[in-house]
Amino acid sequence: MYLYNTLTGKKEEFAPLRDNTVRAYVCGMTVQDSPHVGHMRVFTVFDALFRFFKALGWEVRAVQNFTDIDDKIITRAREEGIDWRFLADRYEMEYREVARRMNFLPLMHPRATQHIQEIVEMIEAIIERGYAYESGGNVWFSVRKFAEDYGYGKLARMSLDEMLAGARVEPDPTKRDPLDFALWKAHKEGEPYWYSPWGKGRPGWHIECSAMSSKHLGLPLDIHGGGRDLIFPHHEDEIAQTEAATGQTFARFWMHVGLLTFRGEKMSKSLKNYFVAREILEDYSPDTLRHLLLSAHYRSDLEFYPEKLDEHARAVARLRDAIAGVEEDGEEDEGLKEEIYGALKDDFNTPEAFGLIFSALDNPTPAKLRTVKGVMEMLGFRLSEEEEDDTLQRLVKLREEARREKNYDLADRIRDILKMVGVELMDVPGGTKVRKVR
Repeated sequence: MYLYNTLTGKKEEFAPLRDNTVRAYVCGMTVQDSPHVGHMRVFTVFDALFRFFKALGWEVRAVQNFTDIDDKIITRAREEGIDWRFLADRYEMEYREVARRMNFLPLMHPRATQHIQEIVEMIEAIIERGYAYESGGNVWFSVRKFAEDYGYGKLARMSLDEMLAGARVEPDPTKRDPLDFALWKAHKEGEPYWYSPWGKGRPGWHIECSAMSSKHLGLPLDIHGGGRDLIFPHHEDEIAQTEAATGQTFARFWMHVGLLTFRGEKMSKSLKNYFVAREILEDYSPDTLRHLLLSAHYRSDLEFYPEKLDEHARAVARLRDAIAGVEEDGEEDEGLKEEIYGALKDDFNTPEAFGLIFSALDNPTPAKLRTVKGVMEMLGFRLSEEEEDDTLQRLVKLREEARREKNYDLADRIRDILKMVGVELMDVPGGTKVRKVR
């Protein structure tokens, strides 16, 4: 298995370091708002990758955090006039429901506020080793001191001057250097706080991931991942503070997923150009969204527009139809499986794997179809009709009753209305077959 390592800038052979278990940390959501399809691209890629690791015979121990205290959460809660904890709970629950619909593997989902003790202890270690300082109730990481001893900027491949020019520098009179970043933020009136050796306050953004990954996975991590937009400053700062605190290598492989773009711009909440995942899943199946999000190589940017989902709905429908009658028992096409696995072993090349899968459908055999079904299910596709809600089931039953009573006008109207929302009804011996086409 070969994976591209952002840290070294090349593909390298990958295998877990300890006891056949991949230890992976993926930066999760800041629960200030609904998860959008840009978030889903990152999480879908890693879900499919972890499933492939399992297929290769490795165990997977993975953590994906929730940032549940943050400037944006505090501001949003204040705007809505609610407690910040209610806001965080609301959007965490929404993410969990979307994750359930998307068929994501169960992971550990620690919250930042559940790890204040670990965060404080890590900050204390950084101060003790001379790489952070307290000033005015804040604790700042000394970037230049760390850079002198360990080097800083190895992940982003940027010099300190380049970082200073391009960074979102936090202006604060208590900082010694504009490059320094917050490990602990002093309490401000009206904001939540926790007690610490430096007074009341709350953790900075970067430190939570270092503390949680170290606690739940141990060092070094096999993989640390997230979106490409997190390389700098977030992941660069994670490396610095973790290695400053422990003197150990933080992560062996750094994996970064390309951006999901809309009209050429990164999909983000700040630009208000995002599409809420929950709303997309009201109209399209999770398999359709998963297929779209895996259709480009994970390191490439992927342009998104809603109409694109129709193309992927048709592709998923073709797959479902092809494997619908294949018997479970029987041999697979080992040659085809080896080719597909070969593509996935080469830096998780899902578009090449999909190309091989759809080529197999052009000249199908039962063995090929069993292989296709097995591989797609391994990658997290259900390839069955989505769970039908009560309304859909009632409409199908109402149409069947109308046909039995020879009320064909009503039966046709029900069929046509469902077709408008992406549900096809096909009359087969013994009843009605339901197929979602988007």
